[in-house]
Amino acid sequence: DGNVLADYDVPARTKIVVTTDVAAQVKYLVYDLSTSGSMQDIPAEITKKYTGQTQYWQSTSPQLQVKAAQAVAGTDKAIDKVRNLYKLTVDTLSYNNEKIKYNIRQGSDKALANPDNAVCLEYSDLLIALLRSQNIPARMPVGYAYAGNLKQSKAVSDSLHSWVEVYVPGIGWMNLD
Repeated sequence: DGNVLADYDVPARTKIVVTTDVAAQVKYLVYDLSTSGSMQDIPAEITKKYTGQTQYWQSTSPQLQVKAAQAVAGTDKAIDKVRNLYKLTVDTLSYNNEKIKYNIRQGSDKALANPDNAVCLEYSDLLIALLRSQNIPARMPVGYAYAGNLKQSKAVSDSLHSWVEVYVPGIGWMNLD
């Protein structure tokens, strides 16, 4: 994946300083949403692989399915369904800075039942379950979030971060965060 890892064997009570120079090119992705297609344009093999229920993505939960169906009612284009389910997720959950210190993954059902206790995992799990409940392929990448001087809370250090990738016909895999 282009990651560079360093491994050091250091004897006990030894102090070393490791210095690196890193150069990166960051590209901001701009999606042309006008090119998005309809649900029928999603390849069957992608739908099959990325729409099932899992331990943390309870996409067949009756309560979740009702909320998802209400959110996408009257929409035909896949991107409009994605937009509505994203809005539902953001409007439902509240970020809890304190949870990151003792984070235990809850999954979509518990996130929906306890919306005031969410971090990135709950946002990702809920959105993926909502998307999958509507046969919209979704998956969750995980990466390392370096906050630097952008930290919202002094109690939180740099940490793992999760977000959502959704398959939108005509666009392909699209990041949501």
